[in-house]
Amino acid sequence: MITASDTLTRLYRGLAAVEPTPEDVGLGDAFLDMVIVRPIVAGDALDALEGDLRGAAPRFADLGPDEIRVVAAAAARHLAVLADQDGVWLAPFARAPYCHIATGARLGELSHEYRRSPGQEGRFKRMADGLLNVLGQPSGDIGSKAYVQALRLGEAAYVLPDMLLTLSVSPNRYVPELLAAVEPTLTGALFEMPDWVAECVRSAAAGSPGVEWPTLSWKGTEDVTGHVDAALRQFTELGLAPHGAERFAAFGQLLRDAIRLHRAELERSCLNALRTPVLGMINLVERKTPSARRAHGTAVLDGRLLDDLFAASPEKSRDVVEALGKSRWIEPGAPDRSLFVTSLTRIPGPMGKIFSAEDTSIIRRWITWLAEPMQVAPIGAAPVTVPDLGAQPDEPAPSTFTGPQTRELFYDLVAGRERARSIRRAAAFVEYWLDAAQVIEKPVFSWELPERYVADEFPEWMHKTYQDMASAPVSPVADDGKSHRDRSFHGAADNLVDGAWLQGLTRRVVLSEAEQLLYDIYWDEIGNGKPGHSHGVMYEDLVTGLGYQLPKFWTRAFIDEVPFLDEGFLAPVFRLAIADFPVSRFPEIVGVNMVCEFHGLGTAGISKADGLTDLGFDTSFTRLHIADDNIEMGHSARSRDAVVFLMAQAARLGVTDEVWERVRRGATAMRMAYVVLMQGRLGIAPTQVPAHLLNASGR
Repeated sequence: MITASDTLTRLYRGLAAVEPTPEDVGLGDAFLDMVIVRPIVAGDALDALEGDLRGAAPRFADLGPDEIRVVAAAAARHLAVLADQDGVWLAPFARAPYCHIATGARLGELSHEYRRSPGQEGRFKRMADGLLNVLGQPSGDIGSKAYVQALRLGEAAYVLPDMLLTLSVSPNRYVPELLAAVEPTLTGALFEMPDWVAECVRSAAAGSPGVEWPTLSWKGTEDVTGHVDAALRQFTELGLAPHGAERFAAFGQLLRDAIRLHRAELERSCLNALRTPVLGMINLVERKTPSARRAHGTAVLDGRLLDDLFAASPEKSRDVVEALGKSRWIEPGAPDRSLFVTSLTRIPGPMGKIFSAEDTSIIRRWITWLAEPMQVAPIGAAPVTVPDLGAQPDEPAPSTFTGPQTRELFYDLVAGRERARSIRRAAAFVEYWLDAAQVIEKPVFSWELPERYVADEFPEWMHKTYQDMASAPVSPVADDGKSHRDRSFHGAADNLVDGAWLQGLTRRVVLSEAEQLLYDIYWDEIGNGKPGHSHGVMYEDLVTGLGYQLPKFWTRAFIDEVPFLDEGFLAPVFRLAIADFPVSRFPEIVGVNMVCEFHGLGTAGISKADGLTDLGFDTSFTRLHIADDNIEMGHSARSRDAVVFLMAQAARLGVTDEVWERVRRGATAMRMAYVVLMQGRLGIAPTQVPAHLLNASGR
């Protein structure tokens, strides 16, 4: 149950996770549905707040170093809630089904360039984290309770990030709304600030080693507008964006108001940091109280033990501040002559490493204020109507999946609007198939991962296995291509979402070494953002050339009206489902990736393609994979290196055997999804098994 008092911060914590829970996704949907119907802040209240802020704004030239630091720190905390997830709401354009549509692919390319091109990855996050580390508290783990507490933001500061993050986790539900978020993201509108605040941030960044203020505008507005308009038209025509134009316009206005609110909250926080030094000092005492209790021994203040004073804090934080202000440690109006500053808080003083640069500036400004302690009321926040979302239904997921259930889950994962239910069922399916695949009788495979991982031996194992597989005899095509046609038709659902097992990595803001290698593979799979170049689109051309006119794979007709075998949905559903868990299932994903990339290579693969070409079949899809998946610099090489990086990390943590077993389970599950269809139902024998493996099996 989420109450109105903590709705927005709690929602941010859940939606900022790489793997948001079904409950959090459901709450996000409920929140955004309500906000679309009833805006969260009245327009006249926002106008009034902006007017108050304009009248109170100082000139940057009138601010001293301490003022600049407290303003920059306050601004950085507000920027952090956007910077930590910068552009993640654009990630759906690089995932199925949108990356298969020409206009969606172009937006996917823009999203990729904005987030991943050299110097771009996490640039706003680096800036915000850098300022927080230098000026204030470190950011900590995104989404944690401690992180949110360290940001010290009001509820209104979370309206905009919650809206954007909901778009990122439920894109199929909010396609027109998602499109409305593209332009303000790519043009930097989300990070715009009042000039005087921006000057403070740039000044603080310039004085902080390793912190750089990024350029806000990344793409020209006119260019982005044209791509968004084209996508809106095409998505509406394809049925992905019902009432697209109306919803796009309405949400665009709502989003502009949310950006105004976020900017106003940022400026209000910065102004209050300047206007109310005593409140900043009281807040500082409250923040330090947990570590200050029982830390001062016999030290006294105003005739009382400091430990006793802090024992009554934070409720009595004002008493602590007033006692300190009257003590010999403070000279009102003269921070540089106050012993608290010169003797206690400077290194190597007893509190030399307790206060951040922002904390020190807050102390200095309070001491200066004490000379003429004028009481100025803080500027109040705009009244925000926060909905009470209530509890979301917890629909139980099945423990096993029939053929029709698997088909239905395929539709849910590529086009379903009930994202919370899809994630819940995806988790159940992954668990089900990982277990079920282990007990199915296994045929002879062209290769299997070693039972144990040995770091020095794995690269050599890859090389030798490739040599054996590449030189394996291939049976000639003896059925006039019937097996090829059957495989192509019943495997359509799988190949149309080629690469889907890695699409969850698009939600990562900063990638690890292993993740980066797999992301590079994924980017190739979807055609590097070039319309018509994704493997799925190329496969659609292949089946069309075979005479099959299939509905688009994201439509109900694809699962309801085409006589696919149910078994043809095992592999794509497993790949789509496991992609929703790029952190908790990363070892299994690495295993899945090995199976998907390390096959059909070398002379044997080419020989098979040549045989089909001789029969008049288009083999460009097969030859593309032979080229892309090569062992030298292609997907197989990256897959190998991803294993090496993952297992090196596992070794450092002392969990090599456990992680390797999970990699093997993922590989087996992926393998058996193919086996159940190809060999179990279609009777198509593997065509590339090294002779020594066949001989060893007695088959």
